Amino acid sequence: MLPIKKDQQAIVEQIIQQAEFKEVMPDSIVIPNQSLIHIQFLFEQLAIFGYLSKLTNGCYVRA
Repeated sequence: MLPIKKDQQAIVEQIIQQAEFKEVMPDSIVIPNQSLIHIQFLFEQLAIFGYLSKLTNGCYVRA
């Protein structure tokens, strides 16, 4: 399992679920009380750990 903080688990699950159905970008995810930089960081972590794949156009999809 991805080493994430317990309170971030819902955010990570939301990102992964959206990436299963379509290409997503960090700026298309809006989560209250979360900055765009934090969401971008989560996307990069998910890509590093193999949960998401980054496409050449900057979008992410489920790996």
